[in-house]
Amino acid sequence: MILNEEQIKNFLRANNSFILFERKSGFADRVYRMTNGIRFAFTCNVPLFIHWPINEKCNDHFLNLFEPINHVKFVDEDTANQLRRHHKLVAILNDFFHYNTSYQISAEERFSYLRLQRKYLRIIQEFVKNNNIENVLGFHVRKTDIFSKERQGIKINQYHLFDEIATQTDKKIFMATDNKQTQDDFLQKYGEQIIIYNNLFAVNSQNSLRKTSLESAIIELYILAHCQEVFGTKNEAGQLVSSFSEMAQDLNILNKQNKLYNLHCQYSLQTDLCQKLEELIPEQENIILVDESYLNQSEDQFFQTRNIIPFMEKDGQYWGLPPDDETAIREVKRLRKAGANFLVFIWSSLWWLDYYRQFYQYLLASYHCIWQSDYCVVFRL
Repeated sequence: MILNEEQIKNFLRANNSFILFERKSGFADRVYRMTNGIRFAFTCNVPLFIHWPINEKCNDHFLNLFEPINHVKFVDEDTANQLRRHHKLVAILNDFFHYNTSYQISAEERFSYLRLQRKYLRIIQEFVKNNNIENVLGFHVRKTDIFSKERQGIKINQYHLFDEIATQTDKKIFMATDNKQTQDDFLQKYGEQIIIYNNLFAVNSQNSLRKTSLESAIIELYILAHCQEVFGTKNEAGQLVSSFSEMAQDLNILNKQNKLYNLHCQYSLQTDLCQKLEELIPEQENIILVDESYLNQSEDQFFQTRNIIPFMEKDGQYWGLPPDDETAIREVKRLRKAGANFLVFIWSSLWWLDYYRQFYQYLLASYHCIWQSDYCVVFRL
């Protein structure tokens, strides 16, 4: 039986159930599906468990590279086996969360869930600065996906586009690939024009799957986000053959729009935020904070001298995302009546203003927006 979105929501709510997500595919495919699943679970207000198996396609665990995701629990194989015995929707939901289905989230929201660990942010920022990456073209050739497409009989011209671009520019090129032969080919052709981050590859040339660590691939992915423009391998129809290349282009576009806040040091952003909020909001005020439990409130004096109310909240604790605009509007009215005087959206939740469009229009029509920037919006209620 195939259930549609509303039927699945009704089933989960009626049965006080939960969602188990698991994939054995590559990193990009997992992330696209997983983040759709996160949004769906939050909308249904049900628990989400994620099983992240380590295999040749994805050779490291999400939590070894990224910060934990609020209100999402990663589980091991034994726990996943126990959950499978009690839940009948696993296979259907895994397909339902495919990034090509009608149920999708915006790129801005998707990457708000991916918060790189601080040590990797430092590596990326140092590499970008030392190599002037913002004035460099980004090339991505993921041989894993090319092998897969060629096995399906899809003709891939691996280097034609790259050769065409490289020969027509004197710009430096950042080369990201999971294959040593590909990297060697470009280094031999273009020499010092090529910039690389990783030169460590697995020696098993018989394996057509990933030959680099996921750690290196993720660092390269976020370096590509800083490039002037990103190019990936395409098929004869001009379509990208790698979901990893699609992800690199999405990140690059968001970064150009100043919407990729997790690519920058959250600690620096939080300091700037608190300095500005200190100017706008007096001490002892009641503030509704829309941050999805993102900020570390113990690090700044601002949070110790104001009464912070998470949104949404229950008994003073963060209670997840509103299921719809009406609920969000109702909750703001309730909290305002209870004494809240300010409403603050930070960078991790600015996607709300697009997703909850009626809620945002209500705020603009009913209250005064006293500050708006690339990383924060503040309303006086």
